[in-house]
Amino acid sequence: MAQGQIQTQRQQQVQKQIMTANQMQLLQAKLSELPVAQLAECIRAEIDDNPALEQVLPDDHYDNDNDSFDNNDNEEHEEDYETMREREERQSELDEAMNSIGKDDEELPVYYKYSNTNNDDIQEEESIYDSLNTQMIETELTPKEREIMEYLIGSLDNDGWLRKSTLSIADEMAIYNDIDVNQQEIENVLKKLQEFDPAGVGARSLKECLLLQIERRTDSSEKEMMKKVIDEYYDEFIKKQWNIIQKKLAIDNITTERLLQELTKLNPKPGLSFGSNSNINL
Repeated sequence: MAQGQIQTQRQQQVQKQIMTANQMQLLQAKLSELPVAQLAECIRAEIDDNPALEQVLPDDHYDNDNDSFDNNDNEEHEEDYETMREREERQSELDEAMNSIGKDDEELPVYYKYSNTNNDDIQEEESIYDSLNTQMIETELTPKEREIMEYLIGSLDNDGWLRKSTLSIADEMAIYNDIDVNQQEIENVLKKLQEFDPAGVGARSLKECLLLQIERRTDSSEKEMMKKVIDEYYDEFIKKQWNIIQKKLAIDNITTERLLQELTKLNPKPGLSFGSNSNINL
């Protein structure tokens, strides 16, 4: 191609660009003079005529930016948030368990550590009340004893403890169920309930809860020492005064350590251990 022809084509392209710029300026000036309604109509018509154009609403860019930011933020912090939430839930469960044990005048020794599975897992399994009612059906009881047993099971808290006195239960059954029952009758049925699983259910205090579990163990010298610690040296046990306990029992360091390990395997909240994997460990 001759040099003159190339120069002519370049001049034509420049002229076209200049004309296009001028046209744009005229178009902008013309559009700025149109009323809003006509301007909107022109824009819609241009979009309809030109498939390459796309209408963008004022909020679209903002929303898209936010979506992108939120997604990135979620991806970056999702794992940290889940970890933090699980840690807070475990700490909350631990605090609640420790605070609710022995609401009257008892407190769990600090060397007990309580762990529990997620509440959703527990809800999917059979509850302790269902289990106790099943065991009640399999137990030989008189009609009156069965009514007392049903009331006792319904009176247990989530820990598996009975925090009502036999006198208050007798009054409640007379008022609400129109059943005349005395405290001794309730005590007799309660003893049968305390033979149900899990061990420790139906206890009225932490001391009674631990003793009920120890009683289930095979007879041995270790079992007798465990009973003696809880029954006779309970205050020292609660206060972790193992040097005093060791002297009173006249045992060596190895026996004392083994005794401590066995006692800390007991569960102060047998109701929560049902249908879950919650044990008390060092």
